[in-house]
Amino acid sequence: MSLQHLTWYYDSVGAIHAVGEVANGTNSTADFVQMTANFYSASNQLLTTSFGYSCLNALGSGGVSPFDVLLVSPPAGVDHVTVYVSSYDSPPLLYAVPPGLSATIDSLYLDIGGVYHIVGTITNHSANTYSFVKACSAIYDSSGNVLRENSWYTTPDTLASGQTGTYDSLEFSTSGLIVDHVKVWPDASYP
Repeated sequence: MSLQHLTWYYDSVGAIHAVGEVANGTNSTADFVQMTANFYSASNQLLTTSFGYSCLNALGSGGVSPFDVLLVSPPAGVDHVTVYVSSYDSPPLLYAVPPGLSATIDSLYLDIGGVYHIVGTITNHSANTYSFVKACSAIYDSSGNVLRENSWYTTPDTLASGQTGTYDSLEFSTSGLIVDHVKVWPDASYP
């Protein structure tokens, strides 16, 4: 497992988010992929730690997922952040990669309140029925760094074979962001 396109930021309520992508370079699917973030002062003193998980429930071999490690009440003086993959489960797994899901991005816009919307659909092309269908989204700068990560469940959140659900993923704390591009990954509870 490796990490790429890492950034961190303070949100509008003072929490810190360490965001990026985790890539599965192993030969098997993994689930419960956990990242740990260490938060340091300017003098390189470790102030605190936090952890989070990949947005996708299961990450296939060669797969990539965005992540967000949230620190709700950071101490004063955070100067820099490091992130590493701290654990993941190998087969046998609780989750598998759900085959046959596709996502579209149909609209991107910033509303009057400063909230960035990623609007689209997820379609189930498989013979399976999926529950808790969600869109995992990431916003990127022109260097390919992740600026924001989020997930949003579709309406409806259970999709039978051939069914399509819609999503409107809301990204808060986007003031001053220069968005270059957006990616969306479909996911669901499976099996």
